[in-house]
Amino acid sequence: MGLMELGPEYIHRRVGFNYRLTEMQSAIGISELARLDSWNLPRRRANGRQLIEALKDHPLVIHAPVDTTERENAFWWAPFVLDVEQLSVPLTDFAAAMTAEGMPFTAVQLGEMYRERLFVERKGFGKLNYPFDDPNATPIDYSRTSCATAHWLSARTLTLYTHPVYTERHMQQYIIAFEKVAAAFRTKTPTSIS
Repeated sequence: MGLMELGPEYIHRRVGFNYRLTEMQSAIGISELARLDSWNLPRRRANGRQLIEALKDHPLVIHAPVDTTERENAFWWAPFVLDVEQLSVPLTDFAAAMTAEGMPFTAVQLGEMYRERLFVERKGFGKLNYPFDDPNATPIDYSRTSCATAHWLSARTLTLYTHPVYTERHMQQYIIAFEKVAAAFRTKTPTSIS
């Protein structure tokens, strides 16, 4: 389930403009950048890599998160794209069953953001209703826009969390829960999706 389906507190009413930091926020941010690579990143990466290694060849997994030398993943979370044609239930029910196993799961985290009311109704800010009425912007009618890839992914993406407080044991519990629920709901043979 995406955030837009969870309720009004998750819906953006207008485009934000928090792109300017105060001097104090900048000073704190600069000092925190120095420890970024050693603070929680190693644990997140270890968690994400453990999940990829265990699940990448599972028959339900079409795509595992990308993590290569050229594209090293920071693992804010680990989204796996599943072959939902093999499932006897919708992806949201699959995620709910994962949660019932004691591990927090969700279907695609944010859904198709361009479908949010703020884009469809073009609710920007300032004199130019930025960014929608800015003369330099390309006009887009979001009420008529359809992003086929985003739509396809939103129906197939299961998000696993890689919080830095999680340990190898937590990741193993994720893997066990995934395999248990997949075994319960997998009813069809793989399709040839790539």
